[in-house]
Amino acid sequence: MRGLNMIQNDPELSRLRLIQAPLVDVEIRGVPALKFMGDMVGDEASISGDSIIRSVVASFV
Repeated sequence: MRGLNMIQNDPELSRLRLIQAPLVDVEIRGVPALKFMGDMVGDEASISGDSIIRSVVASFV
């Protein structure tokens, strides 16, 4: 929580949109599962599951 407080109290960082979610300990396996989770998170963050998949794939290349 200290890190979140630092972001909220910093004049420049406080302008960022903060998206919080409960901690979920799961293993996402396969593209369909990754797309599903990406779409769920993406609805809140205005990003698509496809863009998350592209980011993950690009990190392995």
